[in-house]
Amino acid sequence: MSLLFGRGHNAERLMSGDSMDEPQPKESLLKKSGRIGAILGFAWIALNIVVPLALLRVPAVQRWLVAFDNKLPFHIPGIG
Repeated sequence: MSLLFGRGHNAERLMSGDSMDEPQPKESLLKKSGRIGAILGFAWIALNIVVPLALLRVPAVQRWLVAFDNKLPFHIPGIG
């Protein structure tokens, strides 16, 4: 029976399931990610919320959006 499981393993223990009697404690997602998780979270918020809102305040971007809206073949209510 030990040939099935390789050398150094107790075949009876593996067959009876005793090797998995204690579950490993699960770490929370915050503990797994550590400090880098917070940095990535803030970077995601900045790239997806702060930067677009800041760009909308730039007059050149506003002019480009109005020009782009005029080129569309359909009307978007509330723009331009």
